[in-house]
Amino acid sequence: MTAISDFAEKGRENPLFAELDRICAAHKGLWSKEAEDYLLANAPKIEIGEPKEIIRERAIFL
Repeated sequence: MTAISDFAEKGRENPLFAELDRICAAHKGLWSKEAEDYLLANAPKIEIGEPKEIIRERAIFL
């Protein structure tokens, strides 16, 4: 998680944060649907590290 106030600093080295900073600034410093859509379309995809069967086995024991 990254605070919106940190987007500009992180954006110096990461274009994803630079664009999120620009979008949030256009919305008076607030998160918006435009920012959410941009993040979902451009953020690196996260892979699940374990097979679903192992995750289900763990859930049964909770």
